[in-house]
Amino acid sequence: MKLTLLGDIPDEHLFWSGAAFRRMKAGMNGVSSDQDFYDYMLVRLDDDKQSMLLVNVTVGNIKAGAVVCYVARASENFNTVTAKALRWALGVENIYYIEEA
Repeated sequence: MKLTLLGDIPDEHLFWSGAAFRRMKAGMNGVSSDQDFYDYMLVRLDDDKQSMLLVNVTVGNIKAGAVVCYVARASENFNTVTAKALRWALGVENIYYIEEA
């Protein structure tokens, strides 16, 4: 697994449904610093043509399944969102794109 800082990804980069992201230093109580994170997945809803959802998919966490935010779909490809739109919706501090090697 490779973590790439979301702020280092070009604005026009397109993310497809299923892309995964990690918020490090999430501020959870009672966990070690290496376990202090939330994982999110980009999810497409067929009946919403304007946006996608970011859903918490952190295994074993009480917030798993919670919708974190909506992200505007890209105008050039409605099956994707841009890195710029994702940063606007989620922020950039301690946010990483999870790339599977």
